[in-house]
Amino acid sequence: MRATRALFGLGLLAAIVLGFGGLRPGLAAAAPADRTPRGPVVVVGVPGLRWDQVSPDATPALAALVARGAVGSLSIRAGSGITCAADGWLTLGAGNRATGPSHPGAGCPPDLPTGPVVAQAGGGATVAGFPALVATNRRLPAAVELGALGAQVRASGGCTAAIGPGAALAAADPRGRIDRYVDHLPPDAPNLADALGQCALTVVALPPAQSAVPDAEIAAVDAARPTGSLLVVVGLAESGSQPRLHVAAAVGPGMGAGYLTSASTRRPPYVQLVDGAPTVLAQLGLPAPAGAIGQPWRSVEGRPAGTPATVAALVDTDRAAQAQRRVVGPFFFGLELAQAIVFGLAAWRLRRRPADRASTLRWLHRVAVAATAVPVGTFLANLVPWWRAGLPALALVGSVVVATAALSAGALLGPWRRRLLGPAGAVATITAGVIALDLVTGARLQISSLAGYSPLVAGRFAGIGNAAYGVFAPAVLLAGAAHARTAAAGAAGAGTALAGRSRQVALAITAVLGLVAIVVDGSQAWGSDVGGVLALMPGVAVLVLGCAGYRVSWSRLAAAGAAGVAVVAGFAVADYQRPVPARTHLGRFVDQLLHGGAGAVIRRKAQANAELLLHSVWSPFVPLLVLLAAAIVLRPDRMGAGGLARAYDRAPTLRVGLLAVLVTAVVGFAVNDSGIAVPSLAIVFGVPFVVAVTAHVAGPFGGSD
Repeated sequence: MRATRALFGLGLLAAIVLGFGGLRPGLAAAAPADRTPRGPVVVVGVPGLRWDQVSPDATPALAALVARGAVGSLSIRAGSGITCAADGWLTLGAGNRATGPSHPGAGCPPDLPTGPVVAQAGGGATVAGFPALVATNRRLPAAVELGALGAQVRASGGCTAAIGPGAALAAADPRGRIDRYVDHLPPDAPNLADALGQCALTVVALPPAQSAVPDAEIAAVDAARPTGSLLVVVGLAESGSQPRLHVAAAVGPGMGAGYLTSASTRRPPYVQLVDGAPTVLAQLGLPAPAGAIGQPWRSVEGRPAGTPATVAALVDTDRAAQAQRRVVGPFFFGLELAQAIVFGLAAWRLRRRPADRASTLRWLHRVAVAATAVPVGTFLANLVPWWRAGLPALALVGSVVVATAALSAGALLGPWRRRLLGPAGAVATITAGVIALDLVTGARLQISSLAGYSPLVAGRFAGIGNAAYGVFAPAVLLAGAAHARTAAAGAAGAGTALAGRSRQVALAITAVLGLVAIVVDGSQAWGSDVGGVLALMPGVAVLVLGCAGYRVSWSRLAAAGAAGVAVVAGFAVADYQRPVPARTHLGRFVDQLLHGGAGAVIRRKAQANAELLLHSVWSPFVPLLVLLAAAIVLRPDRMGAGGLARAYDRAPTLRVGLLAVLVTAVVGFAVNDSGIAVPSLAIVFGVPFVVAVTAHVAGPFGGSD
């Protein structure tokens, strides 16, 4: 009973810290939604427009917009694998990731594969076949509502206008209707000014930025738009078969010179195409539609002085994202292949050449410690701009090698080197510390890093991603096991059960580490990770109970799970009380629970997990590897892991730590979308940790403490 009360106490303390952290003045000071109309909005869409096509000489009109307005790197992820023009226009009008008509081939079609825009009496028009597109998108897991932007404007008494077929897709209401429609951009200034000045919302479709950027057309629209209007320019579709970051620019009321950001990214200069509809509606003083997942853009300070420097910085964000996309798969495949070869070679050498056993175990221990340090090395590599090198992959590998060598040398040469859990525990401590420090200082090492998140995927732009969590959580739990063993060894005696004072020491160490990890991971100002808290609470419970000598029962695990839910629920309610623009995804989910839409979110997350599980021929092996790891951790003797069984005898907390990692990995997979990354990275970190410990206990030191 005392242990159960302790778990609830830990959860309550975490909830208090998270609550105060989430409601601190810096976050609560966000202004409430401004529903005062500021004037009409003109949105210009240019498929394929990227920042590396912008310069004062080649595109003077766009360069002038950069000098006068707010700019950002636009993530255009829609409902399809590659965002083609129809997908982008529909996403702009829905405020959610929409998908257009299917088309053959891996690339995008040269024209819009949609029905024609049929002119109606009075200057309006209807998009033929639009209701069929609406029905298709409603059947998606996210239940996307096409035409939400046009419907909201028309419901308020305003009218919508479109210039070009693509623009019609964005401005149409769910029935495909547009109040004013012109097929082409009027060539003369008076007619263009008339076309742009009739409605509260005007959407303009310009030719794709392939061979040339339509800069003159952008200049004409800028000159002819109504006084006091907001001009938005977006590169809303891909020009090739690979995802890129694109142009986002806004000039007008509330959009002074600066970087763009939004509550959906919380990281300048990144914004999303799904933010387009909420941005337009906020400018018109209207609420965002219920199905929108984006948030209004806003301008913030902090960009470089001068247009060329600003454009160069935005180009650099795309370069980093591209480099990460190309390197991440081959890097981790190569890492796992190298580990398999090295560890397999060591096993062969130990069996075939018993005379060299001591030397084999010595170098195996060193290699395993270094392999354990590789994941945190991938984050530290982002301290240098490796993506700017002529050979980015080589520069990245070199940076990771340097960081890994420095960390592993410190772990192997420190005063803890003769302790069984010393070197590997030191790496785990450094790993957890680096990631935690990065999170509380802005998560700068997360974006576009190998084990971080990608702005192209657009899963998240701030806080901790699933891959990084798959490293952070095991590192925290195994570091706690190592420190509990070290601190309790003097009181309990090496190789004996923890008791008496050592129980109290182990309980204090693991509880403090667990609390810090939960706060850092769950705080909306830092990790902003709902699923992570739900998964980490049971893992911390296993660690705290086991290291303190208590039996880990199902009832206590259930109590830990309930405490985790209470932590998340308490903070969600607190987040929901904040102004709408200041809410995170947690507060928005509470709003969806109360007013509808939560079911679509849950279905989307479940489908994301299922799709990732079948994404490649290798993905289904992850659950099998987790089951194999569980069998080895729970029954090392039966699985031929005698070295691990001997390590358990010398350090009882090791078994508890590994069991805690398994629990967190499994729960993390279940409660997160894209959750397969959690057990995958836990394996990448945990396997070399176990190899290092087993090599150490069998080596010349004998795992001495």
